[in-house]
Amino acid sequence: MSSTEFHRGKARKIVLDGELSLEEKVKELKKRGFVFEYDDVEGDEFIDIACDRLVYLHEAKEFYELLEHHENRDAVQHLAVADKNSDGTINFILQFYNGGCGFDEVFEDAIKKNEKETEG
Repeated sequence: MSSTEFHRGKARKIVLDGELSLEEKVKELKKRGFVFEYDDVEGDEFIDIACDRLVYLHEAKEFYELLEHHENRDAVQHLAVADKNSDGTINFILQFYNGGCGFDEVFEDAIKKNEKETEG
């Protein structure tokens, strides 16, 4: 059943060296100790990934590690805020109805919104 979710926490962009395919990125993350419930990736084609410590941004093709993550499934509005810290981590607050989108999509929206605000 769909519900409204509220998330807040801290994340850090994972920097991977070189021009790696998505499949190679997943292999590298496994070497770094990230445990995936499953990863359905072929070359650069994303199918599905499940890792409770990572968020994959589909458009940017980047991974973020969740350093802190708190959620509440009884929230009532939509909100997507990300603030970059001086140490390179990102504090985030997300609130959304999960019948229309997922955590990774709202997280990516917050990152894009922050990038636009800091550019202008």
